[in-house]
Amino acid sequence: MNEDILYTPEKIAQKLKITKGTVYEMIKREELEAHHIVRHLRISKV
Repeated sequence: MNEDILYTPEKIAQKLKITKGTVYEMIKREELEAHHIVRHLRISKV
């Protein structure tokens, strides 16, 4: 995660044209790599 661009779940949903709920499901299934940063969830690889 050195210099990766990090996105919010909302931004990922917009970029992929899916719901925010689907983003969270993808994180749970480990299809998206996500990190908690000071109580905020950020997604690195799309």
